[in-house]
Amino acid sequence: MIELGSRRTPPYDDTGVKTSISDLKDKMAKLQDTVDHMDVSDEIKNDILTLQQKVQALEDTADGGSTGATDQQIQSMKADVDSFGRVLDAHVKDTTKHVSSEDRTKWDGMSDRVTTSETNLKNHIANAKPHVSDSERLKWNQAATDATQLQKDLQTTNLSLQDVIGVQNFSQKYALTDAEGMRKRLASADSIFTAPPGFYYGTGWNQLPLPGDASWYYLDILPAPNGLRKLVLTRSYDNTSWIGVIHTDNVFRGWRQLFTQNDFMALTWYNLQLVNGENAAVITTQDTRC
Repeated sequence: MIELGSRRTPPYDDTGVKTSISDLKDKMAKLQDTVDHMDVSDEIKNDILTLQQKVQALEDTADGGSTGATDQQIQSMKADVDSFGRVLDAHVKDTTKHVSSEDRTKWDGMSDRVTTSETNLKNHIANAKPHVSDSERLKWNQAATDATQLQKDLQTTNLSLQDVIGVQNFSQKYALTDAEGMRKRLASADSIFTAPPGFYYGTGWNQLPLPGDASWYYLDILPAPNGLRKLVLTRSYDNTSWIGVIHTDNVFRGWRQLFTQNDFMALTWYNLQLVNGENAAVITTQDTRC
């Protein structure tokens, strides 16, 4: 690396030595630039600094006059350079002291993440809401045990909502009355022979036993399969009732008036009066009580 040149009596020809020192100085500068971009230990950095100082001292010696650099200085410098080269080469080959780009990226900012995690942990510990006391823990553990036992009891008794509905249904799917349980108003223009099932009230229907009667009536309509239909009609002001049916042939069988015991006794007495000739009135089959 360093050309010693020929040794003569002063003044010496140190041109080769100065050239070698200049080259050595350039190499040290490149070496410094390379090490600046490497993950090296402080020991390596100090060795480079020492070599730079020796190169500078060697350069100062070569420029100091006719005496030039001594063989001992040059040999010492060469040995130092060789030694550092071996140390640096061993350091570069030591993978334990170096990390890959992926590892460096992973560890960059790790300190900030650790600090953030530590802060979050402290905040969590300081927050009493996410924590429970021993008594609360016992209470919830017991609740879990009770819930498990309740589930076993339900499975044992085999009681489910669907089973209860399947055995007995307490709901009425078809509303025979309004939401308040009252009879529904059936318009006078509606036909009581085709109206939907239900309990109604109204007046002026065309199908009444006495056409044109403007009295208030109660009407119960209960159909059956195959077109069957039963109608119970009650006049409100005198509590007179009729029953009518529609058979499977869709033919209305007419109204039949219902009689109470008092009605029957009154009619019997009336007929007896006719037989005894005490009343000249004529009873016909058109009488609404017949």
